[in-house]
Amino acid sequence: MQEEAKLHEEDDKKRKEAIDAKNEAESLVYQSNKTLDEFKDKVSDDLKSKVEAQVKVVEEELKGDDIDKIKAASAELSKVLQQLGAEMYKESEQPKAQPEAESTEENVVDAEFEEK
Repeated sequence: MQEEAKLHEEDDKKRKEAIDAKNEAESLVYQSNKTLDEFKDKVSDDLKSKVEAQVKVVEEELKGDDIDKIKAASAELSKVLQQLGAEMYKESEQPKAQPEAESTEENVVDAEFEEK
């Protein structure tokens, strides 16, 4: 039994690598779609179309069994998602013009207080 396990050890490693690569790619596709749905109003149309196009590429590669192509497509999708994250971060950092809050209390006095 141990001999048989040793004979198939290399095949098992390849199969595990293939399954892991596919799972990672599927997870990345799900994450991409969820992010686009959540932040569709805050992302430029150009970047949105890049993400959607790359998601389609990954989905097409998942239909096949070429692990290298799946990994390459996933890596490219990951790069595009990083661009999306950077754009959203940059937009959130821009100071938003907020109207000055007007005080509703008229006789406000700034004072110090000491307990005896």
